Formats: sequence, structure tokens, C-alpha cells
Amino acid sequence: MANNANDGAFGLEDVPDLPEAPTEQPKYNRDYHRLFVKFMSWLHKRTYTKAARFQPSALAGIQPHHVADYLKWRAYGTTDVDFKDLEQNPTCRSSTLEQDKKAISFYMPIKGATWNGTSGNPTKSDPVNEVVKEVKKAETQHRGKKSCATRDLTETEYRKVVHELYGKGSFESTIRTACMLKQQVHLITRTDDISKLKYSDYKPHPDFPFALSCKVHWSKNISEERQCPDQIILGSMDTDFCAMLGLANYMEASFNYGYGAAGREDAFLFTPESDPKLAPKHCNAAYRNILKAVFLSAPFLAVALIAGVLGSHSIRKFAATLARGMGATADEVDMQGITTGFAIAHNDPQKGKIRLTLKIPYCSGTVDKSRIILWTQ
Repeated sequence: MANNANDGAFGLEDVPDLPEAPTEQPKYNRDYHRLFVKFMSWLHKRTYTKAARFQPSALAGIQPHHVADYLKWRAYGTTDVDFKDLEQNPTCRSSTLEQDKKAISFYMPIKGATWNGTSGNPTKSDPVNEVVKEVKKAETQHRGKKSCATRDLTETEYRKVVHELYGKGSFESTIRTACMLKQQVHLITRTDDISKLKYSDYKPHPDFPFALSCKVHWSKNISEERQCPDQIILGSMDTDFCAMLGLANYMEASFNYGYGAAGREDAFLFTPESDPKLAPKHCNAAYRNILKAVFLSAPFLAVALIAGVLGSHSIRKFAATLARGMGATADEVDMQGITTGFAIAHNDPQKGKIRLTLKIPYCSGTVDKSRIILWTQ
């Protein structure tokens, strides 16, 4: 019998009760565990708390149809789904199902093997993949839940954010946040990457005396140190984009507000706190909150004419889009500026782009030094 999302039941009547064990679970992931507990609650028709732990013996009986039916229930509120019925629309996105699938896969006793009919990872099976595929197909047909993904900023919106920040009163909302914003665009990073920067991460570039070198603490998609060489930072004739000017203004003013821990090189750049775990988190939260306030302000909304959700990740998307428009390849942007960082700038009235040799960033401006090739658009 099918289950509805509102009937208060957790799961299928034909699912056998799997053995429970109060002892510690061998594997644990904070983000995945929350989703996995929801799955087990549905499967066992009972509510587990966040402290629940499941031994591998309690998971050995999970089959592909259990996972597939759970994903159907998550997407449609019932396990009785006819994918050919266009009246049945999913209530969640395929990305939600893929995250649930990853969470369940993480805890499976046999994680790496594809399901062979009798054993393996039940999430790596045709019934499970079919559910995700059908929900993706519904999204292309504009059926079901709309995407909540943030869009990228436009250049007009970016400039408005910079001007609004400099119009605020406090040091944290003006010079600091504007500097963080310019560094994030220049390096094409996430907000948490910028929040981890230290004074010692900035040094004179060894090959170009007019540039700086910056070591970025990449938070995602990096597993080896050789994947994250130092990035180059160039100046710009456009003050809205100039990362060097923003950094110089900030560093000069920051010591007056207790930042820098009396000039210690290991001090965090954008926060006076010193705790290696809490300081970046607090800095990141403050940065995101200030940006959110600007995105909701009346002056910004007056120039934001494109529909879509905006968030802190919109800044990184804007930087990537701008780099693509200036000649950067898709591979270079996908690498998040790790092998090839990007220096974003503008040259008015004649726009151009400069490509430094040795896989050094794209930039447009008036810089004309040796070992640099000038391209005009």
C-alpha cells in the first residue's frame, strides 16, 4: 500500500524490521547523518533522534527498492508514482535527491561496489538512478519545484554593492567588507576561503615587482597541496575592482581597530579573533550578513532588474562569468582560479584584456610590462 507524505507513516509495510544496535556507529558525517537518520526513520516507521547510531549489521538488509521508494516519497509524497503521468509533479529538486543518495551511500557497508543484484551499494543501482533521472526530466519540463539556486550578480549590481558598502558607517561594513568583496572577485573564491586569509598569505610576487602573491586556503575540491599554488594579485585602473587598492586601504585602517594582533604574521587578515576554528566562521558569518543586508536594501533593489535569488555565492558566479567574458576558458574557470587565478579590471574608454605568461591571470587594464601580451577586444 502506498504511503502519503501526510499520513504520518515512515515507510513501506513490506520493509522488514532491521536489527538495531545502541552501540557506536563506525562511520559518521555531520551533514550526511542528518539525512541518513531521516531515511532510517522512514524505513523503520519510527522517529529516530540525531543521536541514533546504526551498526553495519543493521544496514545489510537495505535493498535498491528501499532507497528508490524513499526517493519517490521524498519527491512525490507517495511511493506509487507513474512517471508518465504529467499531473504528478515533484515537490523537491533532483539535487535534493542526489544529496539524500550521497548520505545513504556514505553509510552503506559496501560503499564502492555497484549493486550486482544480490550485493553491493544499493544507491548505485538502476531503480535509484531512474528516480533521479525522472525528476531531472520533470525539471526540464518546468514541472515541480522551482530552483532556489542563486544567480550571479551583474556588473551593475556588483558596482552598486561596492558603493553601498562604502556608504555605510562602521569599519566592518565599509572598508573591511569592501576589501573582502574585491579579494573574492579577484581570486574567484567562496566566502569561507576569503575568511581564512592571514597577513602572512600576502607577499611580493617573485617574478613581477608590480604584483602580489597570495596563498589561498581553499575549502573545497582540493585534496593535494600542489593543486593550490600561490595566486597573483594585480592592480586595476578601476577602483571598484582594484584588489590592491582595497587591500592597502584596509590594512592601513585595520590596525586602528585591533586587527592584526600587533602585526603578527599568523594573525587572521579580516578578523581580530585568533581561534583557528571559530575566527573564520565568525568572520564569514559577519561578511555574509552584511552582503545580505545590501542585497535587500532599497538602493540595490532599484538596480536589480533580473529575477532570481541572490546570495554570497552570487559573487563567485559573477567573477567566473566576468572571467569567461574576458576570454578565460571554461576549464580555467572550473578550476576556480586554482591553477590560473584571474585579475578582474577594466580599462575605459577602450576595454582590453591582458594575459600574463606562465598561466598567470587574465586582466584588463593599462598594465604594460615585460612578459605580458596585450589583447584588445
